[in-house]
Amino acid sequence: MTPLVSVIVTVHNLARYLPRVLTALRHQSYHALEILLVDDGSHDDSPALLQRAAARDDRMRVLHLTPAGGVSAARNAGLAHVQGDYVIFVDGDDWMGRDYVRHFVDGATVNDADVVTNPTSSSVAVRRRWLVTANYHEH
Repeated sequence: MTPLVSVIVTVHNLARYLPRVLTALRHQSYHALEILLVDDGSHDDSPALLQRAAARDDRMRVLHLTPAGGVSAARNAGLAHVQGDYVIFVDGDDWMGRDYVRHFVDGATVNDADVVTNPTSSSVAVRRRWLVTANYHEH
């Protein structure tokens, strides 16, 4: 069985970087992806770029947050919609190689691991069953 990997991409006014990260995600060597593009209240061309990307690739879905809530709120919004066996967080200005996702999947499946980290960055993949999200409201 091929695990589905949910990639949550957080975006806030990153239009100039989006073509790079969206192209890198589309061309991953690991194809069993669900890509959640979370626009965190952008005021530039980011929302339009995300919509166009999602229209070209059925693995991509766009979530819009208004007003902007910050990267944690954007990630939590993405977590509320994941369907994958594993979750990877990516920022909209990140760059990754073609085997970026495969690295995490191979590490998880070969070692039956729940968490896999990238030793050269702060990236991490987490098995979905271990994710705990909390909804809170400031008073």
